[in-house]
Amino acid sequence: MTLTFFYVKITALNRGVASRLNGGLARRSGGSAEEAEVAKLNMYHFYVLQFKSNKKLYKGLTSDLRRRILDRRSGQSSFTSMNGEFDLIFYEAYLNKKDAIEAEKYFKSGHGREVLKNKLKNYFGGVA
Repeated sequence: MTLTFFYVKITALNRGVASRLNGGLARRSGGSAEEAEVAKLNMYHFYVLQFKSNKKLYKGLTSDLRRRILDRRSGQSSFTSMNGEFDLIFYEAYLNKKDAIEAEKYFKSGHGREVLKNKLKNYFGGVA
C-alpha cells in the first residue's frame, strides 16, 4: 500500500508558526502564491504538541489546525488545560482524511513513536 500525502515539517517552531496560524498562511504575512494555494485546500493535519511543564507529548488529528490550536490554548480541552502551556512541535498535512487517520494511528504506535522521535531528534537535543 502506498500513502500519498502532502508533507509539511516545522523548522521555525513557535514564532513563525504562531504568526502564520493566527494570521493565515498568506493573508498578513505577505506569503507566496503557493502558500495561498495551499491555504485553500481542505487538508487534514496530524500534529504533535509538547507541554512546557512536563515535556509530555500530545498527538492529534484535525481538519482545521489553526482553530484546534486556538481552542487548546483557550483551555477548551481537558487534557491540554490540565497540562498547561504547550508548543506545536510537528505537523503533517494530508489531502485525504483516511491517510491522516492512518498516520495518527501509526505515530501513536510503538514503532511510530520511535520514527517521530527520530524525525525530531534535533529538536529533542540530538538524541534519537
